Amino acid sequence: MIGFRRHARRAGPGRLFLAPGLLVAPVFFCFLGHRVATADQVIYNVTAAGSSDFVPFENDGTPNRPNGSHLGNEITFAGSARYLDHVQAVFASIGPKEVDTYTLDLYRNDGAIDPNTGLHQPGTLIAEYQTQASNVPLPGNGAYGVDWYFAPILVPDSVTAVLSSSYSTTTPGQYMGPFAAVVPPLTGSAVNTIWYGDGTAGNWTDNNTWAINDGGATNYFDMRFYAVQSVPEPSSLALMAAGAGGLLILAARRRKRRAQPAWRARLG
Repeated sequence: MIGFRRHARRAGPGRLFLAPGLLVAPVFFCFLGHRVATADQVIYNVTAAGSSDFVPFENDGTPNRPNGSHLGNEITFAGSARYLDHVQAVFASIGPKEVDTYTLDLYRNDGAIDPNTGLHQPGTLIAEYQTQASNVPLPGNGAYGVDWYFAPILVPDSVTAVLSSSYSTTTPGQYMGPFAAVVPPLTGSAVNTIWYGDGTAGNWTDNNTWAINDGGATNYFDMRFYAVQSVPEPSSLALMAAGAGGLLILAARRRKRRAQPAWRARLG
């Protein structure tokens, strides 16, 4: 693990993200009695408060590190909100400051069984999200937050969240990875282990000792997952769109009738 003097903190508050094409919908929700979604809820939260270490995406010289530049935690969400729309992870790095691509992959826990632990490997890919961010640390922290915002997606109660980055994993002395916590999740729960892999199906190794031997206290990554309670079904969206279109047509006809002479209005 690579050490820093202070733990990481959140880069900023979560916000609701609505997909393009839904922005006009609230105009009609008061009329139709529907809402797109409730406010964001934290359904999983691990903080690195008190930590001074991160798990690098590459081998830092500590013996027996599993192969792979993709690191995953198997997590279980709290509460009942399951329309995920925002994820944040906290990272740290040693090396040049630059803008890189950060990838979040969400997998179902339905892969092959790991013979050493009995856990299911990351299996079916639910979704993949990418964002660009700078690795310039927050003042006094030595770490920085990366946020993924996306249209709400329904997820199962438990997933494996895999993190990776375009930051070089082959340059000597250059390291990057997610901050590790010293306590279990504050919201939700997780298996205290890390999946190491290269992002290809079936090529995963489960290990709960390397990060500890490397100086960490746990295998939990500093992450937060935000969800909304519900979004309308596609049929409801179609109904609302049809209702909105009908209202606009009716309003246009009324304006046209008012603009006509009285005798034409009566004949129309």
